Amino acid sequence: MAQRFFVDAAGFYVGSFDGLDDETLAAILPSGAIEVPDPPPISGRQLWDGRAWIAPADSFEDERIDSFAASPEGRAIVRTLAGIKGIDEAALLAELKQNAKG
Repeated sequence: MAQRFFVDAAGFYVGSFDGLDDETLAAILPSGAIEVPDPPPISGRQLWDGRAWIAPADSFEDERIDSFAASPEGRAIVRTLAGIKGIDEAALLAELKQNAKG
């Protein structure tokens, strides 16, 4: 089987998979994931625009973190991590965004 590459519905690279059938992929990929022809050539932070990979922008990372935090699973993870760190959720999200920028 050939290696297959996927992005989420927003165009962020999810990863590559080899040897998995469609049913297994559907169970592990995020909802709305899209198969793309190639992996990002420079960085996993690049964004798929529907036709080609484009350069990453810091705002994309912020949007991705906000999108994750808005999902039910993301809210639970953010709440848990904030509790472990002893900070509020907004401070944790700000820290994540800063770390994503390097």
